[in-house]
Amino acid sequence: MNSIKTRITRAFLKLPEKWIYRLAGGKPLEIDGKTMDAHCQMITYLAARGTTYSDKNVDEVRSLMHDGLQVVRNTESESGVEVSDTSFMAGKIRIPVRVYRPDIQDPKACVLVYFHAGGGVLGDLEMCHDFCALLAKESQRPVLSVAYRLAPENPWPAGLNDAKAAYQWALAQAEHLGAAEGRAAVGGDSMGANYAAALCQEMLNDGAPLPEFQLLIYPPLDFAHELSSSGSFPDIFPMSKDVMDFLLPKLLHNGVDREDIRLSPLCNTDLSELPKALIVTAGFDLLKDHGRLYHERLLDAGSDSEHYCFDHLPHGFVSYMGVSDAARKACVKIAAMISTVSG
Repeated sequence: MNSIKTRITRAFLKLPEKWIYRLAGGKPLEIDGKTMDAHCQMITYLAARGTTYSDKNVDEVRSLMHDGLQVVRNTESESGVEVSDTSFMAGKIRIPVRVYRPDIQDPKACVLVYFHAGGGVLGDLEMCHDFCALLAKESQRPVLSVAYRLAPENPWPAGLNDAKAAYQWALAQAEHLGAAEGRAAVGGDSMGANYAAALCQEMLNDGAPLPEFQLLIYPPLDFAHELSSSGSFPDIFPMSKDVMDFLLPKLLHNGVDREDIRLSPLCNTDLSELPKALIVTAGFDLLKDHGRLYHERLLDAGSDSEHYCFDHLPHGFVSYMGVSDAARKACVKIAAMISTVSG
């Protein structure tokens, strides 16, 4: 049944844009004079239509997410990239990872350790597979994707702890992975970007080796305060109120201080001396002010940061490369951004 749904959805997405908009809510979605990409609007519309999360358990939502991923992912593997799965031990915890090594590799480039999206509750190595393969190929560097532990089975900060362990493992294994010895960068999208930002702050506080740079794609960086884009933003999947109300209680156990800078890096009053940040936001995303404000505060603190907003795309667009040319072009641009960094 899911394969039939996938074929039907992909057939819809081959229609002229005006018909896609008609099928996806009747008209183009506009915010601040910007129009959402038609293919992304169709995906967000279909994903949200008739689906509520309040009456579902975690396994059911994970299954829905898995089925939805089959609709939007690439139909063919990225050429020119060797992919292999392995794992490492962090104490008594075994952490699975996936290694992407491009056929054409810059020997001076560091390995990029990448953390997938999913609110700390959903997702796996498949969720960011297409994007990680593209990043490896386009930036000519190895990418290490991490299957960190998920809540509610492993409440926060288990996922963050796994992210830190993966970064430290990558530092030790960098040369074996085909990268420059003892050098690694970190990155992620959505909650994975939160982990990357928090990791950088913790490494600095601990006096540990810092990542070469941090790639933060539509990051949630403040769970304690409502920022301006959150208050009056339309309900757009996957960052709808229904989804957030489902995820947050699963991620955070009772008693968690939402101003803890490990959870809300934007609450840190000292953002100086952090690794260079490459911050990517989406125009149709209630989190877009998180990234913008973090960029501004990093610059104010004397840290290096670049910010780029893809005005016509929604939260989650790095997963939509298989159905949206605009999303794929944005992902290629992100890869070009990290290629310009010394790491």
